[in-house]
Amino acid sequence: MGAFLMTIGVGIVVLTIAATISRYADLPPRIPLHFNFDGTVNGSGPRPMVWSLPVVQVIVALTLGNGIELGRRPLGVLALGDCILAICLGAQLLILNTAASRQPRAPIAGYWMFFILMMGLGVAALRIIQK
Repeated sequence: MGAFLMTIGVGIVVLTIAATISRYADLPPRIPLHFNFDGTVNGSGPRPMVWSLPVVQVIVALTLGNGIELGRRPLGVLALGDCILAICLGAQLLILNTAASRQPRAPIAGYWMFFILMMGLGVAALRIIQK
């Protein structure tokens, strides 16, 4: 089960990097990096900043067991790590799509539902798997 969860985590990171590479040429010189709760862009930065979340994902993957002390992390921690990686993937897709569309507002309601679902799954995994 641990190897399966690690594979999912690596797959999410690879998917995020692939999505970023495929959309990078479509991005404007400045991209949205932060949104209000209603989806209004309230922070932006230079295009290379789009690589911030993939870097965060690699750090999370290594820290929560997909690379450090391989096989020694509890399964709940691995599952929580995968949920955090999925949240980063969702945020990256939101950034990429909003930047490419050049809209001042993102359709953020779907992201918040996804965020809540992933956090719920992560907490449930910690509770269920560690019993």
